[in-house]
Amino acid sequence: MRLVLLALFLTSVGCGRPVNGPTEKSPAPTPEAEPLDRAQVTKNLVAHAEESRRAEAAEDYERLGDLTHPALIRQLGGRAQFHKAVREAVGVINKAKAAGVRFKPSTIREPIRVADSNGKWYGVVPYDWALIEPDGTQEDSTSNLFGESVDGGRTWTFVDGEGVGGDRARLKQVMPDFPDSLPVPASK
Repeated sequence: MRLVLLALFLTSVGCGRPVNGPTEKSPAPTPEAEPLDRAQVTKNLVAHAEESRRAEAAEDYERLGDLTHPALIRQLGGRAQFHKAVREAVGVINKAKAAGVRFKPSTIREPIRVADSNGKWYGVVPYDWALIEPDGTQEDSTSNLFGESVDGGRTWTFVDGEGVGGDRARLKQVMPDFPDSLPVPASK
């Protein structure tokens, strides 16, 4: 059931269409900004991934938009269309809740790896989630957030793996520089 609901959401917010317009360019680092070490980059990645899941759970569309990859927002037609797609998905989820389906909050796990490529940082962050059917049957799943940082690992934006389906070419429609050294695991 959750997979059906999530698939509906991610079809509308996922990586289904090619990106129109320019890709995001890395801003030039400020001269006073010291480069971050890999441990701090990873810590920031996890913190922003957790914030993304909290924003989703709280239906904080503004913050969720801030943490969604800008190319994906453009792909959907801009921020207003993104908010509309999220509201529609939440409506479907709320109907499921009214029918007795319960959702467990997402749990972020440690990143699979981080890598830098073309002046940007990338990471893959698994997260677990579950739904409980009205009869008590629990469906557990693992998905991934694919993150990109254009400011040396200080801030991150994401594409949810549910919309990628393990397809590297689909992910690269949004993150063209996503390194081949990082996996693109499908959801389980």
